[in-house]
Amino acid sequence: MDKSSFYVDQQIPKDRFHVYYIDQVLGFHIIEGADPKTYEAVAGHINWARDKDHYFYSNDPIKVDRNTFSFINDYFLKDKDSVYISPNIGTFKAILANTGNVEAINKYYIKIYDTIYYPPFQQGLAVVKRPFNTIHKIRVLDQDHINIDNKTILFRGKDFKYAHVDAPSFKLYPIDEEIDSYGSNSYSKDKSHVFFNQEIIPGADVKTFILLGNDFGKDTKNVFYKNQLLEEVDARSFKKEGDFYKDKLGNKFSSLTGNKV
Repeated sequence: MDKSSFYVDQQIPKDRFHVYYIDQVLGFHIIEGADPKTYEAVAGHINWARDKDHYFYSNDPIKVDRNTFSFINDYFLKDKDSVYISPNIGTFKAILANTGNVEAINKYYIKIYDTIYYPPFQQGLAVVKRPFNTIHKIRVLDQDHINIDNKTILFRGKDFKYAHVDAPSFKLYPIDEEIDSYGSNSYSKDKSHVFFNQEIIPGADVKTFILLGNDFGKDTKNVFYKNQLLEEVDARSFKKEGDFYKDKLGNKFSSLTGNKV
């Protein structure tokens, strides 16, 4: 380190020769190849930086075309040559050539011509690819669910598990984060059925079914835990009290496990 020229620029340590990062155990380390005059953090993208010649992720230079590199969404990136998977979910790598017409659908999905792509969130998995003959309209339901042309529902890049789901009437049940600590959109419906994790909840009345939180739900006649009917439970009086769900008949279920106690 050149102490006479050392300075801190937007929380980035530099001197006239080098850019540094700080290891909490080993101290200052040089970021190889970084130009101190032009090196800067990339706003809105954690762990990303750039200088006049390179982009960097977690202090390492990334092999891309500096002048055309850009972020498509949170998980896909591109330059003039390739489309890439972001290193924040694994190894930075090109997944296909950039032939143009690359569009973000939301934070997860992208569209390239008439093919949909969804990122691999587990190490070693491939990008999920779903081609269509044509795509005219995409309706975003949440980060994981999208509706293609009112004909196909995709969940995490794959066709909805129940093959006969009615796409025009398909909806997600809203999440109440105050009573559902998991915050996952596992429940949905179409004009004929209520679904849990893409499978029909047998016997659930689509017109009156409501979520109670913690994977409990009920309609006017029955109570359900996930996709299972709870036998001999009074639906009208069934509600949450503290850490349990109870009815007037004395039935009591754990809000954490769904087990009867």
